[in-house]
Amino acid sequence: TFSVLAPYVCATKEAVKAIREVSDAVIVLGGKYPTIAPHEALEFADYACKGDGDLVMLRMHERLRQGRDFTGIRGLWHKDDDGNVVDMDQETLYQEMDDIPYPAIDEMQMHFIEKDELSNVDTELYDDEMLVMAGRGCVYLCSFCVNSLLIPMNRGNGRFVRIRSVDHVIEELKYRLEKCRAPTVVTFNDEVFGVFDEWVTEFSTKYKEQINIPFDCELVPRLIKEENVTQLADAGMVSMHFGVQSGQDEIRNDVMHRPGSNDELAQKSQLMRDLGVEPQYDFILGNPF
Repeated sequence: TFSVLAPYVCATKEAVKAIREVSDAVIVLGGKYPTIAPHEALEFADYACKGDGDLVMLRMHERLRQGRDFTGIRGLWHKDDDGNVVDMDQETLYQEMDDIPYPAIDEMQMHFIEKDELSNVDTELYDDEMLVMAGRGCVYLCSFCVNSLLIPMNRGNGRFVRIRSVDHVIEELKYRLEKCRAPTVVTFNDEVFGVFDEWVTEFSTKYKEQINIPFDCELVPRLIKEENVTQLADAGMVSMHFGVQSGQDEIRNDVMHRPGSNDELAQKSQLMRDLGVEPQYDFILGNPF
């Protein structure tokens, strides 16, 4: 199984070709690329997972135990005997985020390819930065982002923005801290972090009491609330990352479909500075508008 983003399609093709030379194992692609273009993925893979793959992976392992193939699993596209693509739709968006195991670090039987060398040493153990996601999904349809395709694709398929409980996030952080040598910052890679008021209050209290490492996160400026970011800053937030994308309101709003004005962005940036939080900005350079 491969999780593939669009920039890595060429590398994935090379890896699949090399695997085909030494193994007859079934090859499954998942991730953003086969979700958007399952027909393309099936040109060089046996199956393409469209949408979330958690339940699909569960079904696959059940089939493996039973000695059966993967035909008929919802969300897992394939080709029939005549070479025609079989549309298997996609799985419902799973809502119970606490049920899904968080990523493993430095467990037995893990292998890594780093700088063309094979190793069983997890390099993540030595990173200064711990990368974590508290939830999934975004609320906006920015035209430059894959979510402008994923959100319409999932209408009626379950809540798109989903978040883990605070206790589950803290549990993962403790697991990682037991493994990692000396992390100096936690980075929450959520597309929108800190938007639910009660969650922010609980998180801020427990994070400060039980973790207490500087952290940074990402949030759409329009969703920045003074009360929430004040609590997060008190809990250890040292930086907040948000997208400006274009310095012209009309381009940002009408072309990029991203809400917000320059005045609003300046106000939110000043709020961050007043709280002692460093704002970081995304700009799309060289855009044709």
